[in-house]
Amino acid sequence: MEISHMYMQRPFFAVQFPDSYNYGFLGNTIGHEFFHQFSPKRVNEFWQKNERYIESTDCYTEFYDDICFDLSLYDSVTNGTKVREVCTKGSTDLGENMPDVEGARVAFETMRAELGEVALKERAMPEFHYTNEQMFFVAMAQLHCDKDLNNHQYLADDMLDEDPHASGNVRVNGIAMQMAEFADAFHCQPGDPMVTAEEEKCYLLPTD
Repeated sequence: MEISHMYMQRPFFAVQFPDSYNYGFLGNTIGHEFFHQFSPKRVNEFWQKNERYIESTDCYTEFYDDICFDLSLYDSVTNGTKVREVCTKGSTDLGENMPDVEGARVAFETMRAELGEVALKERAMPEFHYTNEQMFFVAMAQLHCDKDLNNHQYLADDMLDEDPHASGNVRVNGIAMQMAEFADAFHCQPGDPMVTAEEEKCYLLPTD
């Protein structure tokens, strides 16, 4: 695994940043790159035939297939706009989505081990109201920030192309929805849009 030196500078990392920010930004990046080794195109035949691994990849594919947006898009018939449901292509983006989630989980657990449970609930900086556990997800979201995603046509094109990376908002929401730590940090309740039931969460090599 190789990490470019560019990640050791702003905005990915700085010693002046809160540790929770660095874990959310750089820690996520390192975790993501590590778990690329378990992407379908990189694993050997043993993994490809492993039932647990197949269960995991199927889960991730189905989960991201269900992330959809109602977008106002150009309609050539009416020469106006029409609302269409556009969904993520889970199979196309699998090799990036799975490392996204698994890497974020490891980054958060590493931060928890470093800071301790009490510090997770404390403010990351006196100037901000975000706690350390919240700052982790704020930094993770900033990693994928893209103002062009406010343009519905741009978002639709980004979601439907053959690039193996999902659009930024899908990557951010997908990670958050797969992590109970997000719901806990932002006080989400069962049934809220960003909360995924435990039985619907995906894990690399899931256990009973």
